Amino acid sequence: MKIKIKEIAERAGVSISTVSKVIHHYAGVSQDTKQKVNEVMTELGYKVQYRNQNNSKMKCIGVILGKDIPFHHPYFSKVIDSFKNVVYKEGFDFVFFSTQFRTDEKAINYLLSCREYQVDGCLILAEKGEGIKELDSSDIPCVGIDAELSGVKSSYIMTDNDQIAKKAVEHFYLHGYKDIGYIGINKKWQVAKLREEGFKNSLSSFGLKFHEEWCVHGENFDSQSGYEAMKKILQNDKLPKAIFAWHDIFAIGAMNALKEHNINIPEDIAIIGCDDVDAGKHLTPPLTTVLQDHEKIGKLAAQMLMDVMDDKKLSPIQIEPGLVVRGTV
Repeated sequence: MKIKIKEIAERAGVSISTVSKVIHHYAGVSQDTKQKVNEVMTELGYKVQYRNQNNSKMKCIGVILGKDIPFHHPYFSKVIDSFKNVVYKEGFDFVFFSTQFRTDEKAINYLLSCREYQVDGCLILAEKGEGIKELDSSDIPCVGIDAELSGVKSSYIMTDNDQIAKKAVEHFYLHGYKDIGYIGINKKWQVAKLREEGFKNSLSSFGLKFHEEWCVHGENFDSQSGYEAMKKILQNDKLPKAIFAWHDIFAIGAMNALKEHNINIPEDIAIIGCDDVDAGKHLTPPLTTVLQDHEKIGKLAAQMLMDVMDDKKLSPIQIEPGLVVRGTV
């Protein structure tokens, strides 16, 4: 007889949501309650029920969103929209996994969660760590976006971060800018690290000097971080003539700081962002930005995951970025 979560809740004297939290290792449950629920599950013989993969009535894809990626992220939200437009047509539904709203420090067991929800495959967005390594090594097909995977049933897509930085530095260089600063984010995020390394490499390739004092990192993914980073740069005696912000959201914050200090854009300091968020085109002046093709990446990721689920072994794909020239250079 199949054991239902409702039966476990009734036997343990807790709510159904509490049982779900215990099963999926969420916060907000005391140790005593966890122990009680686990004892009841053992007593009742509760086990994960693996779905028959040939059952076309139940098709599900797990989506793992990196803990530093907000749900409203302007790039990844568009990537997910493009991805779902493809997989919805194939009859798949979604379940999201994220650590963003957890109050404890214990990581989600992604493999266990995927087993519990009986997913056919998994899309991993800019997440890493032991939980991802375990999932990547499993028999669950996975595709990463900005997440390098190496499992036998995995592959990934990533925009070439060296080229992202080169597009920006080259555009500055061709317009006569040689003193270039950088606004990044906490380098624990792999893509941020790669993009900053690309920036340094690009400066070197054009014979330009990297100035440590002009390289500042924001802590959070918001315009306030870009604003505060730009203000730190402005504390230097000598200022850069151009700024490459690792993301448009940071560029928007940086522009606010420059305007607050009566610094004209681009006459005094030019600026380039990345990702072509909608707000950038409506700024004064409108923001020049490096483009990641979110629609193409989402569609490719969907097709790649379908192929991996069909037991095809695929090599990683790197996407070339573009440049959207507006008014900040």
